[in-house]
Order: sequence, then structure tokens, then C-alpha cells
Amino acid sequence: MTVRARGPLKERTLNVRDVDFEDFLVNDAEFALDRYARVLSAEIAMKERFGDVTLRPQIDAVRAEYGDLIANAKSEKTAGKLAKERDRVIDRIEAARDLMRGTYQLGERGRVPYRVLQSLMSYNFIRLLGDVVVSSLGDIARLSMTHGMRNVMEGAVVPLIRNLKQTRMTAIQAKEWAGISEVMLATRLMKIADITDPYSARTPLENTLSTMSGMAGKYSGILHWNDALKSMAVLSFTNRVRRLNGTKADERFLNRVGLSEDLAERARTQMQTHGEDGAGAFDPHIERWTDPEVRDQFVRAMRADADTTVVTPGIGDKVPVAEHHYWLKPALQFRSFTLAAHRKILIAGLQEDQTRFLMNAATMSAMGMMVYQAKALTSGRDTSDNPGVWIAEGIDRAGIIPLYMEISNMLEAVNGPGAFYLLGNLLGENPEMASRFASRNVGGALAGPTAGLLGDLKNIVQSTFIGITDDKTGVLSGVTEGTVGSAKRILPFGNHPAIRPYLNLYAVPSAKEALR
Repeated sequence: MTVRARGPLKERTLNVRDVDFEDFLVNDAEFALDRYARVLSAEIAMKERFGDVTLRPQIDAVRAEYGDLIANAKSEKTAGKLAKERDRVIDRIEAARDLMRGTYQLGERGRVPYRVLQSLMSYNFIRLLGDVVVSSLGDIARLSMTHGMRNVMEGAVVPLIRNLKQTRMTAIQAKEWAGISEVMLATRLMKIADITDPYSARTPLENTLSTMSGMAGKYSGILHWNDALKSMAVLSFTNRVRRLNGTKADERFLNRVGLSEDLAERARTQMQTHGEDGAGAFDPHIERWTDPEVRDQFVRAMRADADTTVVTPGIGDKVPVAEHHYWLKPALQFRSFTLAAHRKILIAGLQEDQTRFLMNAATMSAMGMMVYQAKALTSGRDTSDNPGVWIAEGIDRAGIIPLYMEISNMLEAVNGPGAFYLLGNLLGENPEMASRFASRNVGGALAGPTAGLLGDLKNIVQSTFIGITDDKTGVLSGVTEGTVGSAKRILPFGNHPAIRPYLNLYAVPSAKEALR
């Protein structure tokens, strides 16, 4: 079934009094605005781009083109292959359309198993992503990796110092045109967490998890962090387009963001005509541009560049099999970010200025080591004295080669040889496992955070009510230090600022000491 209209676009009005249906109405203005923004943004964009949100004309054109190919096929075998290819292409077009509109697999999403898994994934988001700002410190270096230090300094840093108010207003206007609103919509965070739509809650439990998800994102500070980084990204992007001079690096940049040289030159003309350079802060005044084609393509490229600079997973970064089989999604939660970072950091970086990529990769690795130190301080763990472990931690935390490091860490979780083992043995002694996986059980490391959550719950229930037999001594015991660790891992907001250090440095050590 293809959904033709949904949400505020259904064009239906019930001629009844609100008071008669008060128990069924949502009076939360923020909830209503979130729903409108999420629904309308996709619908409007697809209507403008394709003329029909259902993509019927495009799908009919594909079907007609394959019809001609099948009719002219030289054999039945070739015609059969073309028919299967046609069905596969149309299926993928429809899946991409429905994913963008949020209507993909509506039947499955309305059933209890899907909603239970979605609730568990929302809970994983609440309990695990509290210190994500610390983990994202390396994103600062991504700005210069993408645009170069000069464009970042001239376009974002210097204007922020010279004229903070004007620069902030310019960034806000540019983000509005590009549809970037991280604080309100939590676009990047929801995609990192692989939560399809946390605002589609129905039961009281789902409503509670929805509210807690919103609180978790705001309390962690990641929403404002993402918004600030994307503000600097759009300013750097504008400055780079403004200063294009036809070099090979500029050509690679235009290819990456999908702007032709002609459109880029017309955008520069619009900036020169309507832009304003006041007190060190350049404002392109996009609202004054008289060429709508250039304006639309420019803001589209601006949005795409911001999502690449501040890595934001897109539909193309999702694992197709997980979208078709929703029961696999918990195992791949948080890993679509790994795929997105692989494409948008490693591959995109190597396709542009490789010298700049390597220099900033070294900077990001250094910041990754700083993240390792900060995490160790707030976790009550000692850092390694092995240089190889430090280098591996820097690379792992920086996210430069995220796909390979994720595979490496999964190997080491089952005592296989990974990057930490190899670099640790090469440059020192007693290599340690990746600290990013140190607090995960084997199920969580291999099958995702939901498996880890269920494993911790099983451990707590078994040790509390049944007891656990030690494999070495054969002694049956109740609550152990491992039980305390499991209880800490499943706490909502347990990984958030202030709460995480308190638990790791005071509450958990005290509980373990009492058990001893």
C-alpha cells in the first residue's frame, strides 16, 4: 500500500467540539510541532523535487523502460532476468521513498514485536548515549579536514570572535534555509541511535520512553553540540564557495557536494550582489537571491555538506537487510553511524586533499587519545602504559577507519587478534582490549546493546533470586560484583554527565566493597 497523504496533509477536519474528545487529544505543543516538522519536511521536499510524493510517474517510467527492454529481449531467459531486475529496482525505489517519508513497513511497525524492540532501542539510547559529547570531541577536527583550516578560520572562527551576534544570526538563517534544526528535531542523534521515530509512541510506556529520550538528548548536551558544529560547517561551506578559484581541490569539492561549476559561479554572483560583509562576518542573505534554481541547489548542497562534515547517517547508510527484517535492527543499533563515518570520513577524505586528510587524521587521533583519558577518569579506570594501546585508542575514538575498528573490536571481544592486540604486542607488553568495549558483555559486543541489556537483566535476576555457580570453585553465590556492574549498565541516564562519574567513582566501588 502506498500512502498518499499523512499527518497534517490528510486535509481532514472533524466538525466536533474538542472538549468532547479531550481524552484522545495531544495538547503538548512541542510534540505537535515535532510531528509536523518531521512529516511536512519530507513531504514538501519530495513534492518539490519529484512533483508527486508517491513517485508514481517515476516508477511508471521505470516500468515502461523495462517493458521495452523485455519486449526486445532475444530470449525468454534474458526477459526473465530483466523482469526480476525491474521488480528489484522498483522495490528499492519504493523502499527509499517510504523510508524518507517514515511510512516504511507500516504493517510491521504497528505490531507488538516491533514496538517492543523499538522501545528497547529507545531505552538503550537513554542509558548509553549520555557522554556522547565527550566521544564527539574529534568532530572539531572534521571541520578543517573537510574545508581546510583557512576556510574554517575565515568563515567561522574569526567572525565568531569579531562579531558574535551577526555571525550567529547568519548561521541561524543559513540553517533555516538548509532545514538544519538539531536542537528541535535531534536529527543526527536519532539517526545515530537508529531510532526510526521516537515520537510515534502510543502506550503509556512508549510515551514515557519518548519523554525520557527527549530529556536524555537535551541533558547530554549533544543537541546543542551538533547544532554548534553544523553552524560552523555552513559558515565554512559558504566561505569556501565564495572563494572558489578553479583549482583541482575546488573541483573535487564541487563534485562531492553535487554542485556544477556553473551553479557555483552563479551562487558566487548572488553572494556578490546580495551578500553583506559587516565587521568580519559575511552574510550571503540567501533570502534576497533572485535565482531560485541556484538558491535551491546551494542550500541542498549546504545541507549535504553539513551532514558529511558532522557525520549524520542517511538512508544510504542503513543496512538493507535490517530494514527488511526489523528483528535484526537491535543487533545493528548504533552501527549505521559506523557505516556513515566510513563513507563520509575515510572515503570522502581520501577523494579530496589527501595531505590535508592525513594531517587532520593525526589531529583526530590525538583528540581520540584525549577522549580515552577523559573516559578513564570518569570511569575510575587506569589508562594503559602501552604505547600501542594508546595509538589504537586514538584511532578507534577518532572514527577515521570506523568500520575496520568495529570489526577489530568485535574480534577481540571473543579473544581474537585485533588492532589493540597487534599494536600492543608490537610496541609494548600486556595489550588491553578496546576501552570502548570494556564495559560490554560478549552479547553486547557481538549482537548489539539490546542483547547486552537482556544479558545484564538475566544476570541480575539469576544472581538475586536463584544464584550463580562459580565455574572454578563450584560455589553457589548470590549477588556479586558482576551483578553490581550489570545493574549500573542498565540504569537510565547512568551514562550522563555528573551521574556517570558519581556511579563509577563512588556508588559502584562502595557497593562492591560492601559485597567483599
